[in-house]
Amino acid sequence: MSSGIRLAVDTMYYTDEYFSIPHGIFSLTTIASDFQVNNIVVHSLPENAVIRYVLGYVVFNGVHDSSGLSNFLVGTQNMAIKKSSGSWGVDNVDFIKLGSSVLRVSHDELSGITIWGSEDVSSEVDGNATYNVRWIDAKVEANYLDISGTVVGLRIYWSVTG
Repeated sequence: MSSGIRLAVDTMYYTDEYFSIPHGIFSLTTIASDFQVNNIVVHSLPENAVIRYVLGYVVFNGVHDSSGLSNFLVGTQNMAIKKSSGSWGVDNVDFIKLGSSVLRVSHDELSGITIWGSEDVSSEVDGNATYNVRWIDAKVEANYLDISGTVVGLRIYWSVTG
């Protein structure tokens, strides 16, 4: 369901959120790997919607360390998004940046961590479609960091023409 706010005379802006179903478990290691995250389906924007701004987010519902050490993400990592009809490396854009030391745990478990992207990805997310998400170069300090129930989402700000 959309919520709306009037920001200018005679223009109503709306927001909608779309998100993936939770992913099972990602087992991150000290070797950088790419992981396919579940798709996001944008399905109910009206035909005359004009997308103004799109932000992405990721929710890590469970983070469990089995290394016995202090563990965390290392290096530059991004989550990228593309329309399902596009090609990786050509049509994708980064929409969530995951910096070093994110998800820091020590022999323990974290839950309910949300990280918002800071980039407008409306250049790629431009209407009703299925969008693929990939976690690029996922790597941790020590083997293994198990991440469960990962959900990715989009908050779309839009208005109506005509």
